[in-house]
Amino acid sequence: MVDFFGIFTVNSAYLFIALTVLFLISFIMVITLLCKLKNLTRRYEDFMGGRDGRTMEEVIRGKLDEIEDIKLKSFKNGKDIAELYEKMEKTVCKVGLVKYDAFNEMGGKLSFALVLLNEHNTGLSMNSMHGPEGSYVYVKEIINGQSYIALGDEEQKALDIALDRNTQ
Repeated sequence: MVDFFGIFTVNSAYLFIALTVLFLISFIMVITLLCKLKNLTRRYEDFMGGRDGRTMEEVIRGKLDEIEDIKLKSFKNGKDIAELYEKMEKTVCKVGLVKYDAFNEMGGKLSFALVLLNEHNTGLSMNSMHGPEGSYVYVKEIINGQSYIALGDEEQKALDIALDRNTQ
């Protein structure tokens, strides 16, 4: 029996068992920490790849320079795309075509009315009439989806097709 300053007494066998358990727990914790340290060291070495701190700094700076280049190119691409959209508004993007027989079974369906419009519904109407004596082409200006010169039936149908109006 071991007497602790006269406060209490403990059997030495119990004290030995308690210290042994405490030692085993500490030993297991040390082994676990050593395994974790080994894994951490291996991951660190994989990350560094045999490089020292100076070359790793150069790699990071190189990547930052690449990111800056990508930002500049992205900004330029954005400006170019905006410029293309601006140009696209002025190009022909709506088309209407109607073929017909201008002279009632004399020329076949070789005549046509063609409407070409941009995004703002501005463009032209071209009417080509083919007959036995020759072909005639007439062009009329279309502004905001309307012509200030009267359109023929075929021209109006072609305009409706270009404007995506339901015509049947």
